[in-house]
This record gives sequence, C-alpha cells and structure tokens, in this order.
Amino acid sequence: MNELEELRTNHHYYASLYRQHRVVVFQHLKQFTKDEAYLADLYQDAIIVLFEKAKDPEFTLTCSIRTYLIAICRNQIFKRAGRTPEIVNIEGERTNYNDWLTDQLEMERKKSQLDKLDSVLNHFESMAQKCYELLYRFFYMRESFDIIAKVMGYTNADNAKNQKARCQKKLRELYLEEK
Repeated sequence: MNELEELRTNHHYYASLYRQHRVVVFQHLKQFTKDEAYLADLYQDAIIVLFEKAKDPEFTLTCSIRTYLIAICRNQIFKRAGRTPEIVNIEGERTNYNDWLTDQLEMERKKSQLDKLDSVLNHFESMAQKCYELLYRFFYMRESFDIIAKVMGYTNADNAKNQKARCQKKLRELYLEEK
C-alpha cells in the first residue's frame, strides 16, 4: 500500500506522518524564518491541506509527501509575506527556489521510477530465472540467438527468439502491474 492509500484508509497514519517529516521540513524552512511557532503553524496547515486533498479520489501525489509538505509551507510563507518566490539561499548558495524545487521533484520522480524498476527486476529475477538469464544474455551481453540457444538448451535460434518475446511480455506485464 502506498502512502497516499494509507492516508485515505488509516487516519491514525497522520500522527506517524506528522512526526516522520516534521524535522526535515522544519530544517528546510528555517532558511526563511527561525520562528519555531510560525513554522509549527505552517506545518500543521500543510498537514491539514494534505488531509483534505487525500480525501479527493481524483488527487494523485506526483512527489514524496515530504516534498509536497515543503512546497505547501514554502508557498504559505511567500503568500503570507505578500511576495512571490525569488532568489533564496539554499545550502549556502543563492538560487531560484522554483528551479531548485523543480529539480528536487524531478530527482524524486526519477528515483521513484528507478526504485520501481529495481523492484520489478528483483521480482522478475526470482520468479523467472530462465527469462532473466535469456534477457540478460541478449540485451546486456549482446549474444546472438544462436549462442543463447546453445548455452540455454533451446533447439534452435528461432525458439530462443520466441522465448525472448514471451519473457519481454512477462516483464512488461510485471512492470505495469506494479503501477
């Protein structure tokens, strides 16, 4: 069960979520203000926004919950200050906050995709060892179907080629099933 589904089904999850992300979000927001009470208000507002959004079945989360909470808090800081995001100091460097946040979201999206692919490949390797070996030999080692047929015991190259197509289909189904 992913975090968004957990939010929708388990209301006790919010307490855990609140504690889990609070320190990191506060550390990030301290570059804008050192007022702990103000940060606590912002963070609680962000949790409420997340709670309300999670109720909507159409709502999808395209980044981590932590990044989402940081974005809500950051937007509230700028909204309350009556200005739009500008150049800010992040990790000691002056940068455009929107560009930085976009980069962070993109990195999290790519990491999520790689984690998903790793999970699928690990599952595929354990589930279908022969398919994994065939695809590994064809794509990674770039062996011909003749060599693959001899090494793996297929009667001829055409049978190895047909088996490769079946294995690719199985891998594609596993990947789509993970979504």
